[in-house]
Amino acid sequence: MVPGRDTGYDRCTCRRWGRRRRCDCGGARAMRIVKACAGAAVAALMVSAVAHAQPEDAESDDVVSEDVVSEDAGWEMPDIKEMNLQDADDALKEAAAGAEFELNTENINGVHQDQVVYEFWKVCWQAPEAGEMVTPDSWVGVGVTRYNIDCW
Repeated sequence: MVPGRDTGYDRCTCRRWGRRRRCDCGGARAMRIVKACAGAAVAALMVSAVAHAQPEDAESDDVVSEDVVSEDAGWEMPDIKEMNLQDADDALKEAAAGAEFELNTENINGVHQDQVVYEFWKVCWQAPEAGEMVTPDSWVGVGVTRYNIDCW
């Protein structure tokens, strides 16, 4: 480092994040500006593409409206209790048939643990219950415990 030269690193703010140390040396602001500009450019391209798009025939419009109706209708929640979390996640994705949803997990033993390897976890409860309809706006959650521990 050259004496007297302002590198910007003297303005860093550092804090602990778990076992790691995170430092902000001003690059975050620049990254936010880049992301905002990129987002605006993508939005402008999408508006332009929609404005210039013309349907090729009337049948394509009917197909699009059917897809929208099927997405709004949702899907039926499968019975995933007592499955390992990986099989349960696969069953949910298969039932959703490409619809977007977020699977929320909670350790029923009260200890906060991230479920990194889904095969090590067993589903004890599910919400919504099996057979209920799930829409993209529905909350989908499961209570899990380690595979070798009984559910309650």
